[in-house]
Amino acid sequence: MEIWNGGRDGKTGGIDRASKTGYYLKKFLVDNLDLSQNQTARHAWIYFRYAEVLLNYAEAVNEAYNFDVVPPGYPMTARAAVDMVRSRVSMPAIEATNREELREKIKHERRIELAFEGHRFWDIRRWDLKEVMSSPVNAMRIDFSSETPYSIEFLENRPYQDYMIYGPVPYEETLKYDIVQNLGWQ
Repeated sequence: MEIWNGGRDGKTGGIDRASKTGYYLKKFLVDNLDLSQNQTARHAWIYFRYAEVLLNYAEAVNEAYNFDVVPPGYPMTARAAVDMVRSRVSMPAIEATNREELREKIKHERRIELAFEGHRFWDIRRWDLKEVMSSPVNAMRIDFSSETPYSIEFLENRPYQDYMIYGPVPYEETLKYDIVQNLGWQ
């Protein structure tokens, strides 16, 4: 992909063919697939991975018991569950000395391990990370005619209000079940 200014897929002659943010995703692409030759490939979408099971377990155990406690009837601590995710790719064991530190490590591990798999939106809301939800969106710009070819630029603000933590109830559902709309969405 030639996503730089003047490139085949970038900004050329006033037309911007690149993505809005300048970022692209390669995680689920099939290598060596030539679309110009009309090649296709099947891809099995995994809805629930074992790494997610371990990270869900780690988060729950850390919150319900503590970071280095093996709950009665369960196989491991929260830290051990996160380390199982990390060990399969030869990452070192995490270091945490208390529940709060491990909570932050689990959040980071979920962000990295489950990237682009549809979890981040719900994680941010579950953890009520207002600073993430209300932060501006940036874009990567590539311009090889500049002294600094790679730059991060402001793209847009995404306003966030406290009531947005809960989405609106669809209008049809409010009529069907006589439900009161969530506060702020009237």
